[in-house]
Amino acid sequence: MKKTIFLLLLFLLLGGMSYYFLSTDKDQKKTTIDVSDRRFAVKNIEEVHKIFLANRSQQSATLTRNGDHWLYDGKYRARQTAVNNLLKALQKIDIKHLPAKAALPGIIEGLASHGIKVEIYDKNNNKLKAYYVGGVTNDERGTYMIMEGKDNPYVMHVPSSLKNLRSTYWMPPFEWRDRGFFREDPEKIKSVSIEYPLQQSKSFKLENTGEQFIISPFHDFTPQNPGAAQSGKIEGFLTGFESVIAENFMNTYSRKDSILSTKPFSIIQVKDINDVEKEFRLYPIYLDDGRVERYYGFMKTPDTEDFYMTQHRVLKKILWSYESFF
Repeated sequence: MKKTIFLLLLFLLLGGMSYYFLSTDKDQKKTTIDVSDRRFAVKNIEEVHKIFLANRSQQSATLTRNGDHWLYDGKYRARQTAVNNLLKALQKIDIKHLPAKAALPGIIEGLASHGIKVEIYDKNNNKLKAYYVGGVTNDERGTYMIMEGKDNPYVMHVPSSLKNLRSTYWMPPFEWRDRGFFREDPEKIKSVSIEYPLQQSKSFKLENTGEQFIISPFHDFTPQNPGAAQSGKIEGFLTGFESVIAENFMNTYSRKDSILSTKPFSIIQVKDINDVEKEFRLYPIYLDDGRVERYYGFMKTPDTEDFYMTQHRVLKKILWSYESFF
């Protein structure tokens, strides 16, 4: 009987020791395996306030959160669709699979030669993540990436998306920029003038006196309309400046200078309550039948100059004439 009790106690003791050592070993494995080279995603995307991107050709782009929108290089409003695609990638990115061992030298060489550096910061300028984006897999559904300071590259993707991740992280500068050339708050507009050089009687000036808007002919030789401008029409006209978006940037267009040397169809000047003025010139593109569906547009502000391709269907909401208000 005593022998049976002894063996039972011994069994319980050995069982307890085995459980202890196995549990300890398991916990140690959990704490010693480094998986930081796999944690590319930023789960709480609201933490992200700055994204720095750079390629191996010394080109870079910085996107910064600015209230309800983002800025590109601290100067231009960023195109929200492009930013949203990037933020989705930052948050949802995941490992698709591990690359084949035999392919590693080529993958690492590609990351070194044409990798895109990605740095992600919070609102206090603390670095949240830093990694490199390389080329794509043969089926273009995976993208090679490696965490900064680590040795192992991975094939990454955004689950349920077929988009090429490299093109999400890097694009030409004008693709990051917002194409809206007028995004004005109607309540902050101090004055608007539109001159039509070939139709001078249609030109006008609209000025905020502090109590009301006064509309008058642009040229002194144009007779003043004796009627009172309709306030609803003035409000509708100013609302049109809230969002006027170009089809594309044309800053590198070879014929830009020759087009700008011709007489414009119209010259639009908008001044805000801080006396910041924008001047926008339109140059029509005539179809064979004489109709105009598009214009070249040249915007000049105190800080920037840009050349655009614009559409008449977008611009017509602000291309009013003097008589339109009466």
